[in-house]
Amino acid sequence: MIDLTKIEKPFGLLDAETQAAMREYNISGGKVEVFTDYGWQSAPGPAWVLTSTYRVKPLPPPLIEGWVNVYEGSLGGIHKTREAAISRSGDAIRTVLVREVRE
Repeated sequence: MIDLTKIEKPFGLLDAETQAAMREYNISGGKVEVFTDYGWQSAPGPAWVLTSTYRVKPLPPPLIEGWVNVYEGSLGGIHKTREAAISRSGDAIRTVLVREVRE
C-alpha cells in the first residue's frame, strides 16, 4: 500500500485497498485533506468524490528548539541546553530560547 500522506491522484484511480484505508482512517477520527484550486484543504467529512484527490493530513514538521547567546549586533550558535549556552556565553548580553519549525 502507498503512503497515505503522499497520494497525488484522484480517489477513483486508487486501488480498492487504498480507498478502504482512506475511509477507515477518516472513520477512526484521522484528518483527511482534499486538493482544491487553493491547494490542500481540510476535508472533515469527505464525500469521496471519485474525481477529487484526498490524502491523510501529514504531520507537522519537527520543532527545533535550542538556546542562543545574544551579543552586541550578532547571535551565537545554538545549544541543546541553557547551561551549555551559558557556559559558552562570554560577553553575551543574554541567553534566549528559540524555536523554529523546519520543513
